[in-house]
Amino acid sequence: MPFDIGFFELCVIIIVALLVLGPERLPVAARALGRWFGKAQRAFTSVKNEINRELQLDELRQQLKEQQQKMDQLINQQELGDLQQQIEETRAAFRREMEQQQAELNRAKEEASSDASEKTEAKSEEAQDDMSGCKNPVEFEPLPRKDDPQADQHNTIHQEPSSPKTGS
Repeated sequence: MPFDIGFFELCVIIIVALLVLGPERLPVAARALGRWFGKAQRAFTSVKNEINRELQLDELRQQLKEQQQKMDQLINQQELGDLQQQIEETRAAFRREMEQQQAELNRAKEEASSDASEKTEAKSEEAQDDMSGCKNPVEFEPLPRKDDPQADQHNTIHQEPSSPKTGS
């Protein structure tokens, strides 16, 4: 009960009500008072139940929120684990590809250097063959150059005098 009323106090209230209202109106007043008291009690119980429901809903929401956070953390950890695994796989594939390309590049360099050495040997042999059929070009005197000042002294080419042009 919301009020702390003992048996003796209840008896005093009933006697005073009987004296004030009389025996004819007391049962009607008691029923009305009982209805009001019942309505007040139902309203109080309803409010109490509503508050309890709200508290339970808040607790459930809080638990749901905590569970969602835990799930998000687990998912993030799993995603991070998956992402790290994918990164490592990509790195490994990149390293393999890089090693293959480096090996191909080394093979191409070796082939190019062997081709270049073969070409230089062939060119040197051709150059020796082109020099008047002689394998030792030191035996012959080199031709004079135009920019060499001593070449003018050794130059034996005769120039013809130019003829003046006559007009008509």
